[in-house]
Amino acid sequence: MRSFVIILFSTVLFCSCNKDFKSEEDTPIGVFNAMWKFIDKNYVFIDFKNLNMEALKNSYSNQITEDMTEAELFEVCSNFLLQLRDGHCFLDDGNSTVRFDTSEGISDTFNLEVIRGNYLQDNIIEYEFMTTATINDSIGYIYLSDFENIEDIEQAIKDFNLISDDIAKIIFDIRDNSGGDPQVALSIASHFMQADILVGQMVHKNGPMHDDFTDPVDIFSEDSDSKFLKEVRLLTNKNSFSASSFLAGMLQHQENVQIIGEITGGGGGDAISLELPNNWVVAVTINYFLDALGVHIEDGVIPDIFITNSMVPPDSGIDRILEEAIKR
Repeated sequence: MRSFVIILFSTVLFCSCNKDFKSEEDTPIGVFNAMWKFIDKNYVFIDFKNLNMEALKNSYSNQITEDMTEAELFEVCSNFLLQLRDGHCFLDDGNSTVRFDTSEGISDTFNLEVIRGNYLQDNIIEYEFMTTATINDSIGYIYLSDFENIEDIEQAIKDFNLISDDIAKIIFDIRDNSGGDPQVALSIASHFMQADILVGQMVHKNGPMHDDFTDPVDIFSEDSDSKFLKEVRLLTNKNSFSASSFLAGMLQHQENVQIIGEITGGGGGDAISLELPNNWVVAVTINYFLDALGVHIEDGVIPDIFITNSMVPPDSGIDRILEEAIKR
């Protein structure tokens, strides 16, 4: 087996010394300049998103005045940050946090209670971040709300393997899952494939220029004693963000996996933060994930079968995405 020496999301990080940004004065323009410099030198998607940093600087710095209030300054800085359109980036003034709403334009409706009441058999098991049951004698169902506890997921897969040889498919539902630990995403993906399969690459920022990056670091699936190598259906929607997109990206090209639902919400990286001269905190993404074919997941992972619940009345008791997964 290949030795995976570099931990998946450890940060091979370039970040200009904090004193370079803290040297700015605690004035409205000083705070803005420190924030702009930090983003310009460290944000990983500037070229990918075709951001004109000089134009953004000119546009928003022109809104800065010496006598503006903190609330007014926070609004200008927040509006600048939102131009990154990245849910991992945020600005925090100690009282409130502003970040891009990745659910913007969501059309899907997801209701776990509909699934519990209308699709699952009586053998439902509730975990802290997970719900499992069978849909029928041949289909198992796992809903994961957060990427936090790999032990529970391993136990659920073992249980499905032990229930019966008749379990031929697991529907793994990550709709409305906003993320968590991306290392857990790798562990989950590894349960649905053999070990030592290339699932993607990580690229890290390593210099102040917009195109200063490390060489891609290959990521391989891990060994596990609870593999499920039969059919898997991964259910996604626009609220499947961050670690959910990582999982979808890792599973996207596996022959036993189909992704069904809406495009994920993206979120293909980790963030670092900086304390600004006035003690506000700003954070930006400093690395990114590529799938096994070298494709970015920042703008979301496209499902194999696109289907939405948006046209279904909320009280209908119908989940079209789940029904498609059952058929497939």
